[in-house]
Amino acid sequence: MKIYFAPMEGITGYTFRNIYDENFPGVDCYYTPFIAATHTHSCKTREKKDVAPENNRVKHLVPQVLTNKSEDFLWSAGALADLGYSEVNLNLGCPSPTVVSKKKGAGFLGEPDMLDRFFEETFEGLRHFETAGRSAVRISVKTRIGMRDTEEAAALMGIFNRYPLAELIIHPRLQNELYRGVPHADVFLSMLGESRNPVCFNGDICTPGDMERLLEAVGKKKLQLPAVMIGRGFLRDPALLRRIQGGRAARRDELQRYHNRLLEAYSAALSPKDALFRMKELWAYLQDRFDGEDRRVKRLLKCRDSAAFRAAADELFAEGTLR
Repeated sequence: MKIYFAPMEGITGYTFRNIYDENFPGVDCYYTPFIAATHTHSCKTREKKDVAPENNRVKHLVPQVLTNKSEDFLWSAGALADLGYSEVNLNLGCPSPTVVSKKKGAGFLGEPDMLDRFFEETFEGLRHFETAGRSAVRISVKTRIGMRDTEEAAALMGIFNRYPLAELIIHPRLQNELYRGVPHADVFLSMLGESRNPVCFNGDICTPGDMERLLEAVGKKKLQLPAVMIGRGFLRDPALLRRIQGGRAARRDELQRYHNRLLEAYSAALSPKDALFRMKELWAYLQDRFDGEDRRVKRLLKCRDSAAFRAAADELFAEGTLR
């Protein structure tokens, strides 16, 4: 079974991916935070840097695109193919109200006829890629199971099954649930059984026990699950994959080295303010590795320069109680 690292806007850019992979190797594939494809057919500087091959040292990277227009998606796919990418992922999972209001991300799921036309036009356009001598591009999809009701999933599967997707990554929550509550395991298992395309599970795998329960549920249905995507679980516990595979938890020195390498890399690439902001975003998750250290974490998050921040982090790694 393959393990993927989920895209997380503002966190899992190329600097993070490279440092994470160096310190905790084993992830089979990373996905970029989404590129917003628009009618301008141009990318932001930040997006260009994130997919530039020279900036990425991970062995397998799939760019993700956010749009509801086939012509804009095809432009992005072509530009990414020219950079050497053979797969592009369509974001149908982002639940952000600002994205959903534009009928993009999970909001696109509320327009099934429009979504069906999108795929029809996109796959027709991809056929022209090959006749025009351009590199072939496979399309994968990261999706939720609907907008408001789990019964929407059946109609969505009807659409997905009409097209040769490289992979269908299913986060079994509705758009209006955001990241709250428990994923709908029963809906996922139904979609897994019905899918004509390879399926990947995404959603709340934060411990080895979570993975065991997922695989047990899949096994009881006598189904096969080719891949699992993990996001927040890797941020909370960088050694989670190793633990899932039967290995040990991260030692203090490992966590500290990983943390300090990230701080150094961000400090070299960003302004001091932005570097600290990125690190503090990470601590929203990494603090879960410590037990009863709220006071130290709070002090760390109040630091306004990298020297004080690193000193506070070093103290936490040295003296804090690991879970």
